[in-house]
Amino acid sequence: DSDEWVSNDDPTNNVYTFDQITHNTEHQIQVRVTKGSKVIESDVKQVSTNVLPSPSISTRSEYAYMTFPEGCVSGVFTCRYRTVVPGQTESNESFNVDSQSESCYIYSYSQCDFSGTVYAAVSDGFNEIEVSAVLNAHDGNNCVRPGGR
Repeated sequence: DSDEWVSNDDPTNNVYTFDQITHNTEHQIQVRVTKGSKVIESDVKQVSTNVLPSPSISTRSEYAYMTFPEGCVSGVFTCRYRTVVPGQTESNESFNVDSQSESCYIYSYSQCDFSGTVYAAVSDGFNEIEVSAVLNAHDGNNCVRPGGR
């Protein structure tokens, strides 16, 4: 969003890619064709960036069920998820997704009641949308506390 003109030094290429633009936004651009210092044609256009679909997460206890857009299957988007459990060195590893549905769970070797976060992300190579959900786990079957269970 500036008043600067961008020069296309390659007359065989009529495409210009703008960097650092937020997805799902509208911008007004002015395009002009020049020959030397003379303006041949000029036009103002309203353009929109691509809409990047968001993944979704539903949770139940320590389980997360994620839904990703169809583009994750076809390769249009790069999709991934990761879990973070405080104190777990194995957490925070990222997993690539190539389906529309994924599920995962969190665990802890040292805690009976704990929480963690699952993150799901979709990227088009330029922009990324990441959503998160908190998971709360209780291992009632394998946890022994002082004074009993």
